[in-house]
Amino acid sequence: MTETVEDIPDGDAVSRLVDFPRMYEEARGLIWDNIFQFPRGECESVVWARYAPTPADVHRLGCEREAAKRQSNPEMRYAYAGFISSTAGAIRGVRTARGHGFTMNHAPDEGRHHAEVCYAPAGQNGITDLKKADKVELRAALRKVFDELVSHSCVAPAGLQP
Repeated sequence: MTETVEDIPDGDAVSRLVDFPRMYEEARGLIWDNIFQFPRGECESVVWARYAPTPADVHRLGCEREAAKRQSNPEMRYAYAGFISSTAGAIRGVRTARGHGFTMNHAPDEGRHHAEVCYAPAGQNGITDLKKADKVELRAALRKVFDELVSHSCVAPAGLQP
């Protein structure tokens, strides 16, 4: 059954799942260069609070994701470390000096809770593409609209706990 795509209100919270060691290390904290990368201009996944309203719900999704990754590759050096949250409106409100920003869209093909943050080029004054500096500026601006890490450890093999 295909899930219906819904509009995400500006006031709704969204959470980014954070992985150890790629996005977080205890000695360094959050590794912001790796939190949001938008590889090849693709969108980045977040969890919509409408379908995961409590921290325990978000942690459950993070642990399920960790278990699925571990099942497909038991030797993987990966663990879920927790999440950071913002609101859809704060993310949509990010604007660079050249007018670029983000969209926030429900993308339920990966689960009802799944949403995506995507680049939104300004599209004004003939600007329709993002230069490397624009992308760096946008990713840095995201850091300012997200809260601190809500940490969590799933049951994982020894040596992989964050």
